[in-house]
Amino acid sequence: SLEPGAVQWDGTYITVESIGVSSGVKVYRLSISGSSATIVRTIEFKNITGVAAASWIEGGRILIPYGTRGNHGTTNKIGVWKYPAGGKRLQKIMLQKHSDAQAVTFSPGT
Repeated sequence: SLEPGAVQWDGTYITVESIGVSSGVKVYRLSISGSSATIVRTIEFKNITGVAAASWIEGGRILIPYGTRGNHGTTNKIGVWKYPAGGKRLQKIMLQKHSDAQAVTFSPGT
């Protein structure tokens, strides 16, 4: 079953992120026609353990907060993946021990 996380526009498709499922985090790209939606692609993200929070898509990257199960699921890591490729994580950002990232945003550097 799908436990929805973030709903976003990626510049081409509406996306729905699935979180909190044993098979890991997936992003579904949807084609909308009238009042119907069709999944045109399912993107899987590797190297996520525990729980995940809402993602943020920016250009060719997606950031997903994630962390340990227990203690109400602390999301103290933020992973960066290629988007829409998915697959293996490119980078992991560690937060302080008791941090809990529920949303992320980023902007291009100067």
